Amino acid sequence: MIPDLIVEKKGTGEDDEYRVSHNDEVLPRLKLSSSYREVVAQPGKFEGENKAFITERLEKAKSMIRDFDERRRTMIQLMEFIVDRQEAFFEKGEEDLRPLTQREVAEHVGMHESTVSRFANKKYVRTPHGVLPLKFFFYNNILYMTYESAFMNEFLLN
Repeated sequence: MIPDLIVEKKGTGEDDEYRVSHNDEVLPRLKLSSSYREVVAQPGKFEGENKAFITERLEKAKSMIRDFDERRRTMIQLMEFIVDRQEAFFEKGEEDLRPLTQREVAEHVGMHESTVSRFANKKYVRTPHGVLPLKFFFYNNILYMTYESAFMNEFLLN
């Protein structure tokens, strides 16, 4: 599983903190070619319909890049809140996972709960404890994981 986000501990000693970054292997950073922009900017190079077509495409490309950057920032913002709320988990492991709802995250970052749900769906994060689905951190999944862990322990002990 290739993670969308990466949570790493940075710093040394008392200045340690967890940092969230986007895995650019999943969604690489996009940018417009400088040579393309220069050609489009040359006066008289394109006229009429050709200029309108190229200008329109350039604006669509810029809009798409802005959308991808916004998606990246939103994912990082959501994960930073999760890391802040679940710091004990990142330090010690699953036994210190605290209940967290998508509604809490949504309220904190100023989004609708359904938007948080879409962002968490089919996304993965690399943590010090392995690669986990983003939904792992939310309350319903904690109950499921706890039940599953308890069931497996009971099964293995008997």
